[in-house]
Amino acid sequence: METQKELADDFSGVVQEQIICTTVADNSTRAISSTTRHYRKGLLHREDGPAVERSDGSNEWWIGGKSILEDELPRAIKRLLNKQAKAGTRPKEII
Repeated sequence: METQKELADDFSGVVQEQIICTTVADNSTRAISSTTRHYRKGLLHREDGPAVERSDGSNEWWIGGKSILEDELPRAIKRLLNKQAKAGTRPKEII
């Protein structure tokens, strides 16, 4: 049985997790659920959609490791960019 691996503290990227069901009688397998998580510098973060997407259709929006409501996304991005601009730490990919 595979176990979940730890992510590096500064991990940036996408993690996809699946729960697989194997039927013993015919040895068939199928994914029964999946979750996709988007990270930036070790925190859940996505600016162009939900940071957590589940196969049941549920989603979560996160900016800089903070959970937000979907309709707060534009304001949260603006606050993040302003904060980064003041600190001089604005990531190059969103300049």
